[in-house]
Amino acid sequence: MAINTVRIIGSQPDSLVFDGDMLTYNSKKWTGLNLEQPQQINRVRLAPRNADNGIVTGDNYQLYYWDNNWIQAWVKKAKYNFVEFENVPANTLYWLQNLDHGTEEQPFFYRDGKQVFSNQ
Repeated sequence: MAINTVRIIGSQPDSLVFDGDMLTYNSKKWTGLNLEQPQQINRVRLAPRNADNGIVTGDNYQLYYWDNNWIQAWVKKAKYNFVEFENVPANTLYWLQNLDHGTEEQPFFYRDGKQVFSNQ
């Protein structure tokens, strides 16, 4: 069944909640949809406020690693919301730069198989 009428509701309803842009957000208490008639909801996607720092499908990434200075390693286009690099030196500091957009970058390393950022 197609949705014929959808109305955004809430405390000062704001269409930014539903604009598909991860950088916009709603600072109001709540926002919702009035579907006018009962509908079957197949999925809900919820995204916390963020600076779009995740890996973006289709963006190009440059990986650097530390060996007494930053060594430019590989450039790879993200096919998914993650990027995998092969033959990367172990036990060092890494830096992943989005070549297409974004400026918030931070060196990281791995401890017990988990990514740890330098500010943690």
